[in-house]
Amino acid sequence: MKILGKFALLLLLFTLGIQACKPSYEIGYEQIEKAELKYSEGNYKSALRHLKRAERANYGFCGTAWVGAHITIHELRARIFFDQEEYRLARVSLSACSQGLAMNRVDTFFIRSYQMEFGKDSLRAMMDTSLANVQINNQNYPFTARLPLSNGDTLNFVLDLIRDQDIIQSNLEEERVALWASRFKATDKYAMLIGKL
Repeated sequence: MKILGKFALLLLLFTLGIQACKPSYEIGYEQIEKAELKYSEGNYKSALRHLKRAERANYGFCGTAWVGAHITIHELRARIFFDQEEYRLARVSLSACSQGLAMNRVDTFFIRSYQMEFGKDSLRAMMDTSLANVQINNQNYPFTARLPLSNGDTLNFVLDLIRDQDIIQSNLEEERVALWASRFKATDKYAMLIGKL
């Protein structure tokens, strides 16, 4: 018995030693994988706990690895909140990583969450009253159009450096707003926002 007990203790110490030597970035990615598994099983509470652990992990010296991991973390967290009908929290999570995500995907997710929370008709009314109040940031990259809604929320859209060059370079605020509003009304994003797509 003593030999078996010593062997079990030695095996336990060996296993713990290997775990302790595991690079911390691997631990972070393992937590993300566990969160994805728990999400697919519908265990949102456990998935959120794993995402919190993954968020605290060290992903090494490579900034791209850190950004990639955090984009995955925030996007999965947003999906969880969306599934739980916590639309504001879904948008908050996406806002934390929107610079790294494909903006089309983020904008679509934002739009759908607004539609689910407020309803298409209400969102359309908020949009129609807010278009004249858009604030264009043409000073600092990323260049954005910030659309304050009548309920206090804000929709943010990243300007395209090529297509929106005239808006970015314009010195007149009224001209920038008018150009952006007319161009925005012709987009699929606007059609989706007002419920036509």
